[in-house]
Amino acid sequence: MKTVSDQDVKFLLKDPRADRPTLISLVYRYANTRFVYSTGLTIDPYQWDADRQRAYTNQKGRADRENYQTINAGLDRYRAAFKKTLTRLQLATVTLDNATLKQHLSTELGHVKKVKPAPVAVVVQESFMQFIERFV
Repeated sequence: MKTVSDQDVKFLLKDPRADRPTLISLVYRYANTRFVYSTGLTIDPYQWDADRQRAYTNQKGRADRENYQTINAGLDRYRAAFKKTLTRLQLATVTLDNATLKQHLSTELGHVKKVKPAPVAVVVQESFMQFIERFV
């Protein structure tokens, strides 16, 4: 069982050459497979440090700096949740595939949508006498 390090979990921009904010994706490679999970966080590509895989936080304005620090904190949260999920699955000796990883990671992050049960149509059984009265 291989332990997961911080270098194994990468954050990449969906479109690094875009001129507007683009999504940040979590990327993990295992057993010749690539797992990609959208974080839902967006950033301007010129504010992204590709080497460190973080947002630049050396902004002059306090509001901008706090915004990018919040993005970095969100990335740390995603990394920690992914490492926890992957470790848990490895300890349970579950075979890894993208669907399983996505489901467990979404559960860990609280992104699971609650499924509403479909309304059950109640079929009223009419008695023989009710049928006769309705028929007549």
